[in-house]
Amino acid sequence: MTSIAVAAFALLALGGEPTPAFAGQPGAQSLDLCRASAPAAGASVEGTVLHVADDNSVCLAQGPTPDEWIPLVIEGPSPVDRHDPMLTKAALMSAVFAKKLSCVVTSKDAGVAHARCTVEQKPVGLMVASVSAEDAAAWLPGA
Repeated sequence: MTSIAVAAFALLALGGEPTPAFAGQPGAQSLDLCRASAPAAGASVEGTVLHVADDNSVCLAQGPTPDEWIPLVIEGPSPVDRHDPMLTKAALMSAVFAKKLSCVVTSKDAGVAHARCTVEQKPVGLMVASVSAEDAAAWLPGA
C-alpha cells in the first residue's frame, strides 16, 4: 500500500469529516471525500485511487489529505453489465483501489473531471471487465 493510502486511512480513522463533493454527479448518493479542484479538459493527471464513490466515480489522490483528492468520473467503454450497481462498484474497487491511475481529462462538469484512465497502460474499463463476479463480491460490505 502506498504512503498516500496509509495517510488517508489514518485521517479517516482519526475522524476526518467526509463532505459531499459530487452533488448532482455520479456517486452523489455517497458521501465523498474529494475536495481538490478538478483540472481543465486536456490536462494529464496521475494519482492513487483512495475512494470509489460508485461504478465510475473515484477520488484520485494528489497528496495524503482529501483536500488533495480530485473528484473524477472515469469515461470510456466498459464492457461490464452486471445489472447490480453495488457489484459493479465492487469490481471497480477491485480493479483500481490503491493503484496508480494515469488519466487525461476530457471535460469538467460542476467541479468534477471526466477522464479516460489507465492502470499500467491498460484501460480501466477493460480492467474492470476482467474482474470476476466472485472477486468483486469480496469487496462488498460484509464480505
